[in-house]
Amino acid sequence: MKNILRLILIIFFCGILFGLPSCSDEPEIKTDDYTENVSKEDSVISPSDEDKTNDGEDTINPDGSAEEPESVCPDFYEVIEGNEDDFIFPALKSPVVTTLLKDLTIYDEINHRTWDYNVALPPSFYEDEEKVYPVLYILHGLGSDNNDATYAFRISYLLDYFYEKKLLPEIVVVIPSGERCYWVDDYEEGVEYESFFFNIFMPQVEETYRIDKTLKRFITGFSMGGYGAAHYAFTYPEVFGYCYSMSGTLMGKNTASTPAVPTTIKANINSSLPYFTMDIGTEDAFLSVNNTVDLLLRVLEIPHEFIVREGSHTADFWRSGINACLLRIGRCLDNTLLIEQKFRIYEE
Repeated sequence: MKNILRLILIIFFCGILFGLPSCSDEPEIKTDDYTENVSKEDSVISPSDEDKTNDGEDTINPDGSAEEPESVCPDFYEVIEGNEDDFIFPALKSPVVTTLLKDLTIYDEINHRTWDYNVALPPSFYEDEEKVYPVLYILHGLGSDNNDATYAFRISYLLDYFYEKKLLPEIVVVIPSGERCYWVDDYEEGVEYESFFFNIFMPQVEETYRIDKTLKRFITGFSMGGYGAAHYAFTYPEVFGYCYSMSGTLMGKNTASTPAVPTTIKANINSSLPYFTMDIGTEDAFLSVNNTVDLLLRVLEIPHEFIVREGSHTADFWRSGINACLLRIGRCLDNTLLIEQKFRIYEE
Protein backbone atom coordinates (compact mmCIF):
# COMPACT_ATOMS: atom_id res chain seq x y z
CA MET A 1 0.00 0.00 0.00
CA LYS A 2 2.82 2.39 0.81
CA ASN A 3 4.41 1.71 -2.58
CA ILE A 4 1.12 2.46 -4.33
CA LEU A 5 0.69 5.75 -2.47
CA ARG A 6 4.29 6.65 -3.23
CA LEU A 7 3.72 5.96 -6.95
CA ILE A 8 0.59 8.13 -6.99
CA LEU A 9 2.46 11.01 -5.35
CA ILE A 10 5.33 10.71 -7.86
CA ILE A 11 2.91 10.86 -10.82
CA PHE A 12 1.08 13.84 -9.28
CA PHE A 13 4.22 15.90 -8.70
CA CYS A 14 5.64 15.02 -12.11
CA GLY A 15 2.47 16.42 -13.65
CA ILE A 16 2.93 19.68 -11.74
CA LEU A 17 6.63 19.87 -12.54
CA PHE A 18 6.24 19.43 -16.27
CA GLY A 19 3.08 21.50 -16.63
CA LEU A 20 1.03 18.75 -18.22
CA PRO A 21 -2.42 19.96 -19.31
CA SER A 22 -5.20 18.87 -17.05
CA CYS A 23 -8.74 18.29 -18.13
CA SER A 24 -9.74 19.73 -14.78
CA ASP A 25 -8.63 23.11 -16.11
CA GLU A 26 -11.53 23.00 -18.56
CA PRO A 27 -15.17 23.11 -17.44
CA GLU A 28 -17.31 20.11 -18.30
CA ILE A 29 -19.09 21.13 -21.46
CA LYS A 30 -21.93 19.32 -23.17
CA THR A 31 -21.86 19.52 -26.95
CA ASP A 32 -25.59 20.23 -27.01
CA ASP A 33 -24.92 23.47 -25.13
CA TYR A 34 -23.51 24.91 -28.37
CA THR A 35 -25.36 23.11 -31.15
CA GLU A 36 -28.97 23.07 -30.01
CA ASN A 37 -31.53 25.52 -31.39
CA VAL A 38 -29.26 26.50 -34.28
CA SER A 39 -30.98 27.16 -37.59
CA LYS A 40 -28.83 26.60 -40.67
CA GLU A 41 -30.87 29.15 -42.59
CA ASP A 42 -30.01 31.77 -39.99
CA SER A 43 -26.36 30.85 -39.76
CA VAL A 44 -24.96 30.29 -43.24
CA ILE A 45 -22.66 33.07 -44.40
CA SER A 46 -22.92 33.62 -48.13
CA PRO A 47 -20.08 35.05 -50.25
CA SER A 48 -22.09 38.25 -50.61
CA ASP A 49 -21.71 38.81 -46.86
CA GLU A 50 -17.93 39.11 -47.20
CA ASP A 51 -17.88 42.88 -47.37
CA LYS A 52 -20.40 43.50 -44.60
CA THR A 53 -19.59 44.67 -41.12
CA ASN A 54 -21.64 44.02 -37.97
CA ASP A 55 -25.19 45.25 -38.44
CA GLY A 56 -25.51 48.72 -37.00
CA GLU A 57 -22.26 48.44 -35.04
CA ASP A 58 -19.10 50.43 -35.42
CA THR A 59 -16.14 48.48 -36.74
CA ILE A 60 -13.25 48.09 -34.35
CA ASN A 61 -10.25 48.89 -36.51
CA PRO A 62 -7.12 49.81 -34.53
CA ASP A 63 -6.46 52.69 -36.91
CA GLY A 64 -9.87 54.20 -36.12
CA SER A 65 -11.16 53.90 -39.68
CA ALA A 66 -14.76 52.98 -40.39
CA GLU A 67 -13.99 50.86 -43.46
CA GLU A 68 -13.47 47.18 -42.91
CA PRO A 69 -10.01 45.95 -44.00
CA GLU A 70 -9.81 43.52 -46.88
CA SER A 71 -9.50 39.80 -46.20
CA VAL A 72 -6.76 38.44 -48.43
CA CYS A 73 -8.07 34.87 -48.17
CA PRO A 74 -10.48 33.82 -50.93
CA ASP A 75 -13.95 32.42 -50.26
CA PHE A 76 -13.01 28.74 -50.28
CA TYR A 77 -9.81 26.85 -49.80
CA GLU A 78 -8.31 23.54 -50.60
CA VAL A 79 -5.63 21.72 -48.65
CA ILE A 80 -4.05 18.65 -50.21
CA GLU A 81 -5.07 15.76 -47.98
CA GLY A 82 -2.11 13.91 -46.51
CA ASN A 83 0.37 16.69 -47.23
CA GLU A 84 2.47 15.94 -44.17
CA ASP A 85 5.30 18.15 -45.46
CA ASP A 86 3.31 21.08 -44.08
CA PHE A 87 4.30 19.94 -40.60
CA ILE A 88 7.99 19.27 -41.14
CA PHE A 89 9.97 21.95 -39.33
CA PRO A 90 12.74 22.84 -41.82
CA ALA A 91 16.46 22.62 -41.13
CA LEU A 92 17.36 26.22 -40.41
CA LYS A 93 20.70 27.92 -40.85
CA SER A 94 22.20 31.40 -40.75
CA PRO A 95 22.75 34.06 -41.91
CA VAL A 96 19.71 35.78 -40.45
CA VAL A 97 18.21 38.49 -42.62
CA THR A 98 15.13 38.96 -40.43
CA THR A 99 15.60 41.64 -37.76
CA LEU A 100 14.42 40.50 -34.34
CA LEU A 101 13.71 43.22 -31.77
CA LYS A 102 13.52 41.63 -28.32
CA ASP A 103 12.03 42.70 -25.01
CA LEU A 104 10.50 45.92 -26.25
CA THR A 105 8.13 47.57 -23.79
CA ILE A 106 4.92 49.51 -24.11
CA TYR A 107 3.16 51.44 -21.39
CA ASP A 108 -0.39 50.40 -20.60
CA GLU A 109 -2.43 53.42 -19.45
CA ILE A 110 -5.42 51.21 -18.69
CA ASN A 111 -3.65 48.90 -16.23
CA HIS A 112 -0.89 51.37 -15.29
CA ARG A 113 2.02 49.09 -16.08
CA THR A 114 4.31 48.04 -18.94
CA TRP A 115 4.16 44.91 -21.10
CA ASP A 116 6.98 43.24 -23.05
CA TYR A 117 6.82 42.16 -26.67
CA ASN A 118 9.06 41.05 -29.54
CA VAL A 119 8.88 42.02 -33.21
CA ALA A 120 10.39 40.27 -36.24
CA LEU A 121 10.93 42.70 -39.11
CA PRO A 122 11.39 41.65 -42.75
CA PRO A 123 14.64 42.26 -44.70
CA SER A 124 13.32 45.28 -46.59
CA PHE A 125 11.96 47.10 -43.54
CA TYR A 126 14.89 49.54 -43.20
CA GLU A 127 15.50 49.75 -46.94
CA ASP A 128 12.11 51.11 -47.98
CA GLU A 129 10.60 53.46 -45.42
CA GLU A 130 7.35 53.76 -47.37
CA LYS A 131 6.57 50.06 -47.62
CA VAL A 132 3.76 48.61 -45.49
CA TYR A 133 3.39 44.98 -44.45
CA PRO A 134 0.83 42.36 -43.42
CA VAL A 135 1.06 41.37 -39.76
CA LEU A 136 0.92 38.11 -37.82
CA TYR A 137 0.30 38.09 -34.06
CA ILE A 138 1.56 35.07 -32.10
CA LEU A 139 0.02 34.52 -28.64
CA HIS A 140 1.84 32.32 -26.14
CA GLY A 141 0.47 29.78 -23.66
CA LEU A 142 -0.15 29.86 -19.92
CA GLY A 143 3.12 30.10 -18.00
CA SER A 144 5.01 31.14 -21.14
CA ASP A 145 6.00 34.58 -22.46
CA ASN A 146 7.05 36.46 -25.59
CA ASN A 147 10.59 35.06 -25.49
CA ASP A 148 9.53 31.44 -25.03
CA ALA A 149 7.41 31.67 -28.17
CA THR A 150 10.16 33.45 -30.10
CA TYR A 151 12.92 30.97 -29.31
CA ALA A 152 10.80 27.80 -29.42
CA PHE A 153 9.85 28.66 -33.00
CA ARG A 154 13.30 30.10 -33.89
CA ILE A 155 11.18 32.70 -35.57
CA SER A 156 14.00 34.72 -37.24
CA TYR A 157 15.51 31.66 -38.90
CA LEU A 158 12.12 30.27 -39.83
CA LEU A 159 11.08 33.49 -41.55
CA ASP A 160 14.43 33.58 -43.37
CA TYR A 161 13.75 30.09 -44.68
CA PHE A 162 10.27 31.01 -45.89
CA TYR A 163 11.55 34.16 -47.60
CA GLU A 164 14.41 32.29 -49.26
CA LYS A 165 12.09 29.58 -50.57
CA LYS A 166 9.52 32.22 -51.61
CA LEU A 167 6.85 30.52 -49.54
CA LEU A 168 5.82 33.73 -47.79
CA PRO A 169 5.78 37.41 -48.77
CA GLU A 170 7.48 39.72 -46.29
CA ILE A 171 5.44 40.22 -43.12
CA VAL A 172 5.85 41.69 -39.66
CA VAL A 173 5.50 39.20 -36.79
CA VAL A 174 4.48 40.53 -33.38
CA ILE A 175 4.81 38.38 -30.24
CA PRO A 176 3.32 40.08 -27.16
CA SER A 177 3.55 38.96 -23.56
CA GLY A 178 0.20 38.33 -21.91
CA GLU A 179 1.57 36.60 -18.82
CA ARG A 180 -1.32 34.57 -17.30
CA CYS A 181 -4.20 36.83 -18.35
CA TYR A 182 -5.82 34.43 -20.87
CA TRP A 183 -5.76 37.40 -23.30
CA VAL A 184 -9.07 38.75 -21.94
CA ASP A 185 -10.29 41.38 -19.49
CA ASP A 186 -10.63 40.42 -15.83
CA TYR A 187 -9.38 36.83 -16.02
CA GLU A 188 -6.95 37.99 -13.37
CA GLU A 189 -8.76 40.45 -11.16
CA GLY A 190 -8.13 44.04 -12.19
CA VAL A 191 -6.17 43.23 -15.37
CA GLU A 192 -7.96 44.43 -18.50
CA TYR A 193 -5.65 42.91 -21.08
CA GLU A 194 -8.03 42.68 -24.03
CA SER A 195 -8.86 46.39 -23.70
CA PHE A 196 -5.15 47.18 -23.62
CA PHE A 197 -4.45 44.98 -26.65
CA PHE A 198 -6.98 46.62 -28.94
CA ASN A 199 -6.93 50.20 -27.66
CA ILE A 200 -3.23 50.69 -26.96
CA PHE A 201 -1.02 47.83 -28.12
CA MET A 202 -2.27 47.21 -31.66
CA PRO A 203 -2.59 50.89 -32.67
CA GLN A 204 0.90 51.80 -31.44
CA VAL A 205 2.64 48.71 -32.78
CA GLU A 206 0.95 48.91 -36.17
CA GLU A 207 1.80 52.59 -36.54
CA THR A 208 5.42 52.05 -35.51
CA TYR A 209 6.06 49.06 -37.76
CA ARG A 210 4.10 50.23 -40.81
CA ILE A 211 1.36 47.60 -40.88
CA ASP A 212 -0.89 47.58 -43.95
CA LYS A 213 -4.23 48.53 -42.43
CA THR A 214 -6.09 47.79 -45.66
CA LEU A 215 -5.59 44.07 -44.97
CA LYS A 216 -7.07 41.98 -42.22
CA ARG A 217 -4.61 40.61 -39.69
CA PHE A 218 -3.37 37.07 -39.16
CA ILE A 219 -3.29 35.56 -35.67
CA THR A 220 -2.08 32.30 -34.15
CA GLY A 221 -1.28 30.93 -30.72
CA PHE A 222 -0.75 27.77 -28.73
CA SER A 223 -2.63 26.43 -25.71
CA MET A 224 -3.91 29.53 -23.84
CA GLY A 225 -2.72 31.49 -26.87
CA GLY A 226 -4.74 29.19 -29.15
CA TYR A 227 -7.78 30.21 -27.13
CA GLY A 228 -6.79 33.88 -27.25
CA ALA A 229 -6.27 33.79 -31.01
CA ALA A 230 -9.68 32.19 -31.63
CA HIS A 231 -11.39 34.48 -29.10
CA TYR A 232 -9.96 37.59 -30.77
CA ALA A 233 -10.62 36.35 -34.31
CA PHE A 234 -14.29 35.55 -33.69
CA THR A 235 -14.93 38.53 -31.41
CA TYR A 236 -13.40 40.97 -33.91
CA PRO A 237 -14.01 39.40 -37.34
CA GLU A 238 -13.68 42.82 -38.97
CA VAL A 239 -10.05 42.95 -37.78
CA PHE A 240 -8.78 39.39 -38.38
CA GLY A 241 -8.92 37.47 -41.63
CA TYR A 242 -7.28 34.18 -40.63
CA CYS A 243 -6.70 32.33 -37.35
CA TYR A 244 -4.58 29.22 -36.75
CA SER A 245 -5.20 27.79 -33.27
CA MET A 246 -2.68 25.23 -31.98
CA SER A 247 -3.79 22.98 -29.11
CA GLY A 248 -6.27 25.66 -28.17
CA THR A 249 -8.02 25.53 -24.79
CA LEU A 250 -11.08 26.65 -26.70
CA MET A 251 -13.60 26.47 -23.88
CA GLY A 252 -11.72 29.16 -21.97
CA LYS A 253 -13.17 29.14 -18.49
CA ASN A 254 -16.77 29.34 -19.78
CA THR A 255 -17.38 32.54 -17.85
CA ALA A 256 -18.53 36.01 -18.87
CA SER A 257 -14.94 37.32 -18.90
CA THR A 258 -13.41 34.21 -20.51
CA PRO A 259 -16.20 32.79 -22.68
CA ALA A 260 -16.04 29.51 -24.53
CA VAL A 261 -15.21 29.99 -28.22
CA PRO A 262 -18.52 28.37 -29.34
CA THR A 263 -20.36 31.06 -27.38
CA THR A 264 -18.38 33.76 -29.19
CA ILE A 265 -19.00 32.16 -32.59
CA LYS A 266 -22.76 32.03 -32.04
CA ALA A 267 -22.78 35.64 -30.80
CA ASN A 268 -21.14 36.81 -34.05
CA ILE A 269 -22.77 34.42 -36.49
CA ASN A 270 -24.16 37.22 -38.65
CA SER A 271 -20.68 38.66 -39.23
CA SER A 272 -18.26 37.68 -41.97
CA LEU A 273 -16.23 35.28 -39.84
CA PRO A 274 -12.50 34.73 -40.38
CA TYR A 275 -11.00 31.63 -41.92
CA PHE A 276 -10.13 29.25 -39.13
CA THR A 277 -7.77 26.31 -38.64
CA MET A 278 -7.70 24.13 -35.50
CA ASP A 279 -4.57 22.00 -35.07
CA ILE A 280 -4.62 19.46 -32.23
CA GLY A 281 -2.68 16.32 -31.26
CA THR A 282 -4.19 12.87 -30.91
CA GLU A 283 -2.83 12.65 -27.35
CA ASP A 284 -3.77 16.19 -26.31
CA ALA A 285 -6.06 16.54 -23.29
CA PHE A 286 -7.95 19.30 -25.12
CA LEU A 287 -8.84 17.21 -28.17
CA SER A 288 -12.44 16.78 -27.01
CA VAL A 289 -13.09 20.52 -26.74
CA ASN A 290 -11.64 21.08 -30.21
CA ASN A 291 -13.98 18.35 -31.45
CA THR A 292 -16.88 20.30 -29.92
CA VAL A 293 -15.92 23.47 -31.81
CA ASP A 294 -15.54 21.47 -35.02
CA LEU A 295 -19.03 20.03 -34.55
CA LEU A 296 -20.54 23.47 -34.04
CA LEU A 297 -18.83 24.84 -37.16
CA ARG A 298 -20.13 21.88 -39.15
CA VAL A 299 -23.69 22.42 -37.91
CA LEU A 300 -23.46 26.10 -38.82
CA GLU A 301 -21.80 25.24 -42.15
CA ILE A 302 -18.93 27.61 -41.47
CA PRO A 303 -15.83 26.86 -43.59
CA HIS A 304 -12.93 25.76 -41.44
CA GLU A 305 -10.04 23.33 -41.28
CA PHE A 306 -9.73 20.79 -38.47
CA ILE A 307 -6.36 19.04 -38.25
CA VAL A 308 -5.91 16.10 -35.89
CA ARG A 309 -2.40 14.67 -36.10
CA GLU A 310 -0.05 12.63 -34.00
CA GLY A 311 1.26 14.55 -31.01
CA SER A 312 0.41 16.05 -27.65
CA HIS A 313 0.50 19.36 -25.75
CA THR A 314 4.19 20.05 -26.38
CA ALA A 315 6.58 22.57 -27.91
CA ASP A 316 7.54 20.05 -30.61
CA PHE A 317 3.93 19.87 -31.75
CA TRP A 318 3.61 23.67 -31.85
CA ARG A 319 6.94 24.04 -33.66
CA SER A 320 5.64 21.96 -36.55
CA GLY A 321 2.31 23.78 -36.34
CA ILE A 322 3.85 27.23 -36.82
CA ASN A 323 5.42 25.91 -40.00
CA ALA A 324 2.00 24.88 -41.33
CA CYS A 325 0.54 28.21 -40.17
CA LEU A 326 3.09 30.24 -42.14
CA LEU A 327 2.50 28.10 -45.23
CA ARG A 328 -1.20 28.90 -45.08
CA ILE A 329 -0.55 32.61 -44.57
CA GLY A 330 1.72 32.54 -47.61
CA ARG A 331 -1.07 30.95 -49.63
CA CYS A 332 -3.53 33.55 -48.36
CA LEU A 333 -1.28 36.38 -49.43
CA ASP A 334 -0.73 35.01 -52.93
CA ASN A 335 -4.41 34.03 -53.26
CA THR A 336 -3.77 30.30 -53.69
CA LEU A 337 -5.13 29.10 -50.34
CA LEU A 338 -8.55 27.53 -50.78
CA ILE A 339 -10.03 25.90 -47.65
CA GLU A 340 -12.74 23.35 -48.24
CA GLN A 341 -15.75 23.64 -45.99
CA LYS A 342 -15.84 21.27 -43.00
CA PHE A 343 -12.41 19.88 -43.86
CA ARG A 344 -10.67 17.36 -41.62
CA ILE A 345 -7.25 15.79 -42.20
CA TYR A 346 -4.76 13.52 -40.42
CA GLU A 347 -7.42 12.18 -38.08
CA GLU A 348 -6.78 8.73 -36.68
